[in-house]
Amino acid sequence: MNKLKNINILYLIKTMDLGGAERYTLNLCKYFIDKFNSISVFSSGGLFTRELEKLGVINFIDELAKDYNLFNIFKLRKRLKKIIIQEKINIIHCHHRVFVIVLSTLRLKNIKIVYTAHNNFNDIFQKLLFPNFAVAVSEHIYQNLITTIFVNKNNIIKINTGIKLKNYHKVQSSNPVFGYIGRIIKEKGIYIIIEAFKKFYKKNQNAKLIIIGAGTEIKNINKLILADKLFNNIIIKNPSNDLNEIYSLVDIILLPSIMNEGLSLVLLEAMSFGKIVIASDIPATQGFIEDNINGFLVGKKDIQNLVSRMKYVYDNYNSLNYIIFNALNSLKEKYSLENWYNSYQTLYTHISESIILE
Repeated sequence: MNKLKNINILYLIKTMDLGGAERYTLNLCKYFIDKFNSISVFSSGGLFTRELEKLGVINFIDELAKDYNLFNIFKLRKRLKKIIIQEKINIIHCHHRVFVIVLSTLRLKNIKIVYTAHNNFNDIFQKLLFPNFAVAVSEHIYQNLITTIFVNKNNIIKINTGIKLKNYHKVQSSNPVFGYIGRIIKEKGIYIIIEAFKKFYKKNQNAKLIIIGAGTEIKNINKLILADKLFNNIIIKNPSNDLNEIYSLVDIILLPSIMNEGLSLVLLEAMSFGKIVIASDIPATQGFIEDNINGFLVGKKDIQNLVSRMKYVYDNYNSLNYIIFNALNSLKEKYSLENWYNSYQTLYTHISESIILE
């Protein structure tokens, strides 16, 4: 008998728009929708909301999910308490740490809290996190959790992000297209991409860059494109939940993040679609990409280094199939979707065994 069939789970996340944590949550809902008694998601809404509705997920859409001024924290606390009671929640799975802190003030009984860490943190707020279980999406984040939060080390678990693997295919293109997929924010290195492409374009005027996403800097990026008359070479497209469509548009993915974030889901997805990735050498990425083996690393905030790598990959694109082959093997070894699902099935089942059902 499936022990989860009597369990109601609530996922807490800032948005359900384009992003790694958002797709991570969507994939969990897709897999577990017929395994739990009910699944609810509390967020500020977004691109994936309609997909959740089609699955039969209960959606609670509220701007409080991403607006954290002091007054709204109290309103958020009240809102979450109402949902937990109304839906008879047994497990709460948080994808942002603010929710963990708020939940700790509710004195929840017979409800287990899971926190999945998608980024690295070393600030005072880490000391305020007391989930029953903490999940790290990569080895680097696991080490971060072990040293920063006061949770029983046996309850800190590494579950590598799961990626659906594609069949290897040989790439050929006389004019490969650069791409960026994700939130259009400064921390993701979007301005670094624009500056690097401008330098690259001076000697390669057939080059194209496609930016797929949305975010706070989109208006400023559009202004830069217009000012430099690059509107025929830099194209911004709205985010989409159709991965096949997204990755059919680009060949070389640029991810020069300046955040101390975890291993990017876009990086893993891009590799699974046979794309060559050029990413900044932040710790989490260094732990996965071997330079010139399964991808390419560039110095953080080093525009000239990025331009140099762009030129190398662009000029030698048709002879870099070994990069794609090695990347797919790296994914198969550590980031298979099946292993991810099985690990969460084991975790949720273990948690459910400690819950006393009314």
